Formats: sequence, structure tokens, C-alpha cells
Amino acid sequence: MTRALADGRGNPPLMLEAMKAHGIDFASVPRTERTIARARCLRCTHTDQCFAWLRGLNGAFDYQWFCPNAELFNNLPRKAVRELLPKR
Repeated sequence: MTRALADGRGNPPLMLEAMKAHGIDFASVPRTERTIARARCLRCTHTDQCFAWLRGLNGAFDYQWFCPNAELFNNLPRKAVRELLPKR
């Protein structure tokens, strides 16, 4: 198992791909949550499972079982969308 590498901005590419797969607009995610997701991803040792899940490879585990950001990813779309809605 290998650890995630970061791009030139310090963001793990697999994290960015996972957010995209979940329909999360990275730019709309609050900075605190981006920082948390980034740190968890960089420490994660499940990059092989993550890559397989993102590619839809046979035998890939559901990300819920291995991803340290699963709960965060599950909640972010609602948060990101809520922040974009007009205030009443």
C-alpha cells in the first residue's frame, strides 16, 4: 500500500477525483473541510483501493469501507449546495 501524493497545490489527485465522483465542487467546499480532507487523504494508506474504486475495477470495495473521508464526502454535497443557495 502506498500513500497519496500531492499535486503542485498540495492536493492529493485521488482526493480531487473522489470529490468529482461525488459531484462535489472543490472550490465551494469550506477551507476547514478541504484542509481536513487533504490531511486525511495524504495520511491514508488505501490508495490502491481508492484507485480501483475510482476506476470501477472488478472487485473494488465500496469507498465507505476504506476511505477516511467517506463521512465527509457524504455530507459535503449537501453543505456545498446549501452554501450556494440564496439566503432568505
